[in-house]
Amino acid sequence: MKFITAQTLTSDSIKIFISESTSPNTPKGVIHVYHGLAEHFGRYKEITNYFNSIGYHIVGIDHRGHGHWIEAGATPGFFAKENGWDLVVDDMETSFKKIQSTYPDLSHIILAHSMGTWLTLSLLQRSIYPSKVILSASSKLSVAQLYIQKFIIKVIKLFKGSKSQSHFSNLLTTKQFNSQFKPNRTTHDWLSSNHESVDAYIKDPLCGFVPTNQMYEDLAGGVIKAFSQKQMQAMDSNLPILLIAGTKDPVGENGKGVEALHTFLTKYNQSVQLVLLPELRHEILNEIKKDQALSSILKFLTT
Repeated sequence: MKFITAQTLTSDSIKIFISESTSPNTPKGVIHVYHGLAEHFGRYKEITNYFNSIGYHIVGIDHRGHGHWIEAGATPGFFAKENGWDLVVDDMETSFKKIQSTYPDLSHIILAHSMGTWLTLSLLQRSIYPSKVILSASSKLSVAQLYIQKFIIKVIKLFKGSKSQSHFSNLLTTKQFNSQFKPNRTTHDWLSSNHESVDAYIKDPLCGFVPTNQMYEDLAGGVIKAFSQKQMQAMDSNLPILLIAGTKDPVGENGKGVEALHTFLTKYNQSVQLVLLPELRHEILNEIKKDQALSSILKFLTT
């Protein structure tokens, strides 16, 4: 694994991590990984090794307020004081274009997880043209509920501030998600049925933090905008997209939210595929039965 640095649209410097194919054959393409909330690209080592072994380069960045940004002193789960969502998408755009120019003769694929899927929709609305996109563990969040949550967070910010942990939002998300798996073994049983993976997540100092009020406000505003008709019409209507999730993923409402997202996306794109994996939870690529997910992804990549 190596990394390079690049200047963003706002002249910030970002790290882009690169792990090249270990296959003796000609590389098949480049997979850009965009991670989810309260985790980091470093958690994708096993998946990186797998795709490297079958001929793909893997590229990833840590979103602001995550991973190496925290190690450098940033507040965990805080994008920025203003325009945080757009700045994170700026980073993704910078990374994608830089790597696209580094490997101009290869196809470029996006593999996004959870929060990374909604960030990816925002990215695709900026005239970014990958060859294929995989959206893992996503959902069609309710815009009405997001407006309500955004309003409540604004009120909380008046008393608690932007950088304080959003226990209100954490109650609606992580705690609610985990309540579906009682009796609970840990605070994050909802991630997967793989105890080893869940325990590693909990022990990782760069994972599992409660994000800030500002970040949850940024997320709500970013998703509201991304789901708007105007923004959706800016996407490539022929871009092959794979929606893939587990039927026991509370983020995707155990499949219902993923099906709703599929219905929504097909209004703007006729090349959207849906795969729901029985009994798998949120992190399908860390599940005990992750081979089911990998098989579906490989089929999508090679057809």
